[in-house]
Amino acid sequence: DPRRAGQRRRPRPPGGEGLGLSYSAVHRYEEAIQHLLQATGSRNDDEEALFHLARAYDGRASQLFEQIGQAEPHSPFVYLLQAERFLAEDDLDRARAEHARAVRIRSDLAGTLQVLAGRTSNGEPSPSAEGAFGEVRTWFATERYRDVAERVRAILASDATNIEARYWLGRSYKQLAARTVQRLTEVAPDSYRVDQLAAEFHRDETEYEKALAAYQRALSKRPELPGLRYAIGDVYWEMRRLEDAEDWLRQELERNPHHALARHRLGSLLLERGTAENALLHLKQAVELTPNSADARFDLGRAYLANGQHSEAVRELKASAARDPGNDRVHYLLANAYRGLGRMDEARQELTLYQEARQRRLKQVQTDVSSVADDLKRSP
Repeated sequence: DPRRAGQRRRPRPPGGEGLGLSYSAVHRYEEAIQHLLQATGSRNDDEEALFHLARAYDGRASQLFEQIGQAEPHSPFVYLLQAERFLAEDDLDRARAEHARAVRIRSDLAGTLQVLAGRTSNGEPSPSAEGAFGEVRTWFATERYRDVAERVRAILASDATNIEARYWLGRSYKQLAARTVQRLTEVAPDSYRVDQLAAEFHRDETEYEKALAAYQRALSKRPELPGLRYAIGDVYWEMRRLEDAEDWLRQELERNPHHALARHRLGSLLLERGTAENALLHLKQAVELTPNSADARFDLGRAYLANGQHSEAVRELKASAARDPGNDRVHYLLANAYRGLGRMDEARQELTLYQEARQRRLKQVQTDVSSVADDLKRSP
């Protein structure tokens, strides 16, 4: 089909779609969404624009949910997100327990779980009855997701830290992502982009075999597409099938040697397999490609430490800690690196920081487990 062949070779799109892709590349998904909406508004059958719009919606939703957890880890909306995850896994008892935790903090959230599951309230109070977000919740229940997004974006424009607005924006974007995928499936049912999105969604649900099958279908249709072999290798990494992962990662790097994620993943894999010297070659390149990546610098620090290069390990681990203060493991590794340099006072300081962070985390886990157990006992 000449038209389809032309789409595969088309140049970088101008205007809305081109800007949308640029913003997506640097994870500025909100701007990406607005530009991609312009593109799909004028070309509602453009499979590339629809693909990237679905990805942008999903990426922005994930950002919003992560921000909620970081800002208020015991927010009722964190418990709602956990309830939704359990509901998706058909673990109804745990879903109800997490929902109950949210309702104890915010009684007006009663019934929200049924709305999110697309079910009737079964006699529970309506989630749209009261509160500043009552209309938003009513719109969500009636699938007016664009209206929800428009309203809560306006709220966030004047109150950027509003947790509830972030939650409903993320939920609406998840639904809009699903609608966009459906539209893409209607427009181009045999497109490799449909398979690629299916693989990504399966992976998010830890359905790894289904993800691999979908990636393989996409690869059979577009064997030259950058990143697909990395994605397959990364799924194998998650499955702990390291030989398969290494094979696919090397295939990606043969075709795309500047793929930073593939370079980082291969270095981490080699480090895990006990070949620190080989790992260093890849992890150094990963840091050169992505110098602000806390994860890449952390793994490079680990590799230096395993290779006995303690000064270099301190440099990279401190750089990682500056970019990701919440990583308590970095303090344990820094303690070992300082000890290797004979800097015992600094080693003891880092070990103390590590132990304090571990104790805080252990207490929080114990509190959460106790709370969940109590909620399960109360659940009908």
